[in-house]
Amino acid sequence: MTGTQGRCEYVFDPTDSDTWAAVGRESETADTLFETGGMMRGQTEAGCCVGEEELNEDGVWSCPHEADRSIETTRGSTNLCLFHLPVSKKADTAVTDRLRELLMAEVDTGNDDDGRRLDLIGARLGAVDLSGETLADGGISLNLKHARITGPFRATQSDLEMTVVADGAQFEDRLDFTGARLGRDLLVRQAVVAGEFSVANVSLARDLDVRLSDLQAGANLVDATVGRHAKLGGSTISGDVSLETPLHSIRRLQMDVGQENMAGGLNLLYATIEGDLRCPSVTVDEPANFYNATIHGSSTFERATFRAGANFREVTIPGAVFRDARVPGGQFFDADLSDADFTNADLSGASFERAALNRAILTNADLREVAFSSALTGDARINEGTQFGAYCVYDPKSDAEPTANARWIEQLSDPLALAAEQYRTIEELARTNALPDLVSRSFVRRQEIHRYQHGQAGRRGRWLRATAARAVLLYGESPWRVMAWSLGIIVAFAVAFPIGGWMRPAGGAPITYSEIVTSPLEFMNSLYYSTLTFTALGFGDFRPVGFGRALTTLETGLGAVLLALLVWVFGRRAAR
Repeated sequence: MTGTQGRCEYVFDPTDSDTWAAVGRESETADTLFETGGMMRGQTEAGCCVGEEELNEDGVWSCPHEADRSIETTRGSTNLCLFHLPVSKKADTAVTDRLRELLMAEVDTGNDDDGRRLDLIGARLGAVDLSGETLADGGISLNLKHARITGPFRATQSDLEMTVVADGAQFEDRLDFTGARLGRDLLVRQAVVAGEFSVANVSLARDLDVRLSDLQAGANLVDATVGRHAKLGGSTISGDVSLETPLHSIRRLQMDVGQENMAGGLNLLYATIEGDLRCPSVTVDEPANFYNATIHGSSTFERATFRAGANFREVTIPGAVFRDARVPGGQFFDADLSDADFTNADLSGASFERAALNRAILTNADLREVAFSSALTGDARINEGTQFGAYCVYDPKSDAEPTANARWIEQLSDPLALAAEQYRTIEELARTNALPDLVSRSFVRRQEIHRYQHGQAGRRGRWLRATAARAVLLYGESPWRVMAWSLGIIVAFAVAFPIGGWMRPAGGAPITYSEIVTSPLEFMNSLYYSTLTFTALGFGDFRPVGFGRALTTLETGLGAVLLALLVWVFGRRAAR
C-alpha cells in the first residue's frame, strides 16, 4: 500500500458499539436458530457477529492493514487503511483493485499471516466489483463482518474457491452473486441488504446461510444449486423470494424446536417475507423447514417436490398454491392455509391437525392417511378424485404409521374419538361437495368407531344394538342388506313350516316333507305362504296349523319391521 509505514488504527471492540453498528434482525427465537443463547456460535455480545477467536488478548480486533497517509483531511493525514477510510475519501476502483491484489496474494502465499490480510471487519466501502474473478485456493475466507457497503457489491460470473462471510454487514445497495461458483460457504447472517440479494444460477459447494438477515428487496435463488444447507431462518424479506427451478442436493440440517428434532434442507424457520415466495418446481432432497414462517405476499409451491417431507407447522400462508406439489408426510399442524390450492397435490401421510383449511381447494389431492384432527375445513372443495383411503390414520384398522404430531395428539385424547371426529370432518366435506358415496362411507366408519367405543366402555346393550344395526342395514346405508335379510327370513320360514306340517291349503292336508319328497313342487306352496306372511298380504288360500300360528305371527312382525327399514333406508339415500 502506498503511504508511510504504520498500522491502521481502526479497532473493533465488541463491548463498544460505537466501533460497530448492530444491524439485521435480533429475534427472541434466535436461540433455536443458532447454538448459543440467541447469538451465533462464538459471539461475544448480542448483535455482534465477531467471535472470540477473532479477538486479541485485549478482547478487541485490530486491523492488520497499513494506514494510508496519502489521504489528507482537515486534521492532517489519516491513520486508517484504504478499507476503513470514509467512502468519500477514496475511489471505488482503488478499493476493488486493492481487494483483488489481496485475494491473489492470499492464494499465492497461503495463510502465512493467519489469513488476516482478508479480514475487513468494520470496513467502509462504496461499490465493489469482483465479477469474473477466479481464485483456485479453497482454504481462504473473505471476512466482511459488520462492513458497510454503500454501493452495489458484485461477484457475478466469478469462480471463487473460498468462503465469503458478511455477518452483521450493511449493504445499502444490491448484493449480487449471479452466475458465480463458490467452492465453500456464503454466510450473510444478521445482515441488512437494501437492494436485491441474488444468488441466481449460483453453484455453491456448501452452505447458503442468511439467517436473521433483513433482505429488504427480496431474494433471487432462481436455478441455484446448494451443496448442503440453504438457511433463511428468521430472516425478514420485504420483497419477493424466487426459487423457480430445482434447488438440488440440499442435505440434512438438524434443528431442535420444542419437543421434536426438526430437520430441514431448505430452512425458512421463523422467516418473515413481506413480498412473495415463489418456489415452483423446486426439488428439495432432504427435509425442509418453514416452521412459524409468515409470508405476507403470495406463496407458490406449484410442482414442488419435498422428497423427505416438509415442516410447515404454524406457518401463515393463506392462499398458498401447492398445485401438483409432492409433500408426502408434510407437517401442517396449526397452519393457516385458508384459500390454499392443493389441486392434484400428493399429501399422503401429512398432518393437518388444528390447521385452518377454510375455502381450500383439495380437488384430486392424495389425502390418504392424512390427520385432520380439529382442522377447520369450512367451504373447502373436494371432488371424486380426492383420495382419503379406506381408513383414517387414527382408525384401529389403519396400517398407517401416525406422524409425530398424530402420536402427540393421541397422547392427549382417545384415538377412537379422534377417528370419529376425522370421519365426521370428511363426511361434512363430502356433504358440502355433493359426494353421497363418500358421505355414506365416512358415516359407516364413524358408526363403526362408535361401536368400538361402546365395546371398550363396557356398554353391552348399546354395543349389541350397534352390532345388529351394522349386520342388518349397515347403519342405514345399505338397502341391499335389508333385502338380503328379508329374503333369508322368507326362505327360512318356508323351510320351517313343513317340518311339523304347520301350514295347509284351505280345505286340504298340511304340507310336510314327506309330501315334498313325493312332489317337490309342494315346497313352492310353503315358499308362497311364507312370502305372503312376510309381506302381510294373506289371500286366505293357506292357513297356519298349531305351532304354525306362532311362526306366522313372528314372520309377519319381522316382515313389517324389515319393510319399514327398507323404506327408511331408500328415503335416507334419496334425501341426499
